Amino acid sequence: MRRLLHGSAIAGSLLVLAGLLASPPAVADASMPPAGFDVIARDVLPHTARVTIALVAPPGTHPNFSRDDAVASANASAEFLERETDGKLTVEIEQVTEWMPAPNDAPCSWESVWQDFAAQQLGWERGNGRHLTVMVPSGDPCPGWANGEQGWSVDAGGRTFQPGPDASTLAHEWGHNMSQAHAFSTACGSSWDFRAENGRTPEECDRQEYGNRLDNMGGSWTLTPFSSPSLDRLGMLPTQLVPRCDTTAVATVASAAAGARERGAISWESSAEPGVRYWVDYRDGDASAKYASLHVSEWAFTPGSSGLQILRTDPETPFGATVLERPGDASDWAQLVRADEAVTLTDGTRVSWSPVASGTDRARVTVERRCAPVTTPALEADAVASTRKIAGSAYVTVTVTNRSAVAVDMEIGTPFGKRTFTSVAPGKKVAATMNTRQPTAPAGDATVTLSTRAGDTSSTRTLTAAYAS
Repeated sequence: MRRLLHGSAIAGSLLVLAGLLASPPAVADASMPPAGFDVIARDVLPHTARVTIALVAPPGTHPNFSRDDAVASANASAEFLERETDGKLTVEIEQVTEWMPAPNDAPCSWESVWQDFAAQQLGWERGNGRHLTVMVPSGDPCPGWANGEQGWSVDAGGRTFQPGPDASTLAHEWGHNMSQAHAFSTACGSSWDFRAENGRTPEECDRQEYGNRLDNMGGSWTLTPFSSPSLDRLGMLPTQLVPRCDTTAVATVASAAAGARERGAISWESSAEPGVRYWVDYRDGDASAKYASLHVSEWAFTPGSSGLQILRTDPETPFGATVLERPGDASDWAQLVRADEAVTLTDGTRVSWSPVASGTDRARVTVERRCAPVTTPALEADAVASTRKIAGSAYVTVTVTNRSAVAVDMEIGTPFGKRTFTSVAPGKKVAATMNTRQPTAPAGDATVTLSTRAGDTSSTRTLTAAYAS
């Protein structure tokens, strides 16, 4: 997936040391969960990614960073991934080449050409956990984006391409190889949450592909802790706190900066939308500085304030997650729930938090999860049918206005055909015109079927509209 790049500085050279981290503490005892929560634990399988980095100078370019710069960034990215996963995901840098002059005149942006060239020169072959990164000079004529092949498991391996040696970009593109999606954001005009429409984000909501400013798979532009769904996608999240149904669950959790095991990831399945999962992460104000010694970027967002991020399954990329934003707030802080507010989600769950007395690295999070069956609202519509003659043929026109409080699907039927309209918004009008293929239309009735779904509950209603001959 392509990622547009900003300029950034790189950290000094680091050594990749085996066993750099101390052994993580034991998994929380599932028999003593926080009040109202169940603790779901899973085995995390260690994985080693083996990386080859090829420095390639296409025609018309000149090397503008050194091999040492590339090594430093690779080591920084490797340490970031190891620390984020409590040592379960390690990176072995197998080779970093000297600059390789290109043998043809292909443009710098033809990444597959340079990846094929590097693979052939180095004898690199695809395989589980094997990664090939091609770095080209930054700036014109090379592109202002990087790219990584999308893998479907942590050990898929693959190829990446990037101008310059930026460490956060390197970790981001390796993340794609290892199955991670982009970290999206969604901002709606009148509510924190939304309901997907035909597998899409509603038109009134603004979905940004790199919108999560606090996740390295989003628009952090520096090495920042992954969100819990990003870690879960890697298979590197050992525990989840699942709030019990129709109760008030309260837990004191650590910041996302605490790592995979200790962060206190809260997650549950929606009762309103099948296949949708919610996540709650606490982000303390200092979390963005956790990896400042590894990577520095003038483009990084450092909020300096604490808050919750509420994330949910992204409708358009179901293996990814989108962070929800405060309605009507255009600031970077819109995706942080403040300590003085509560958020009610589409499934009826209410989320709030308060700081703990010991400081900002922990928060007391309250989740009132709703699991009761969701009822669908009453379906209402105005339907009007009429006839007219055009070029010797009679036509029946049926106009329907949705008077329901929710979007509905409509099927308009006459003896002369049917028309279907999906996700007609409240107050919106649709019309269907059908040719009778007769000089005069016989009097009759048009039928209008309204339907909607909430969770596993569906509702339908049929109306009729008479038309004269």
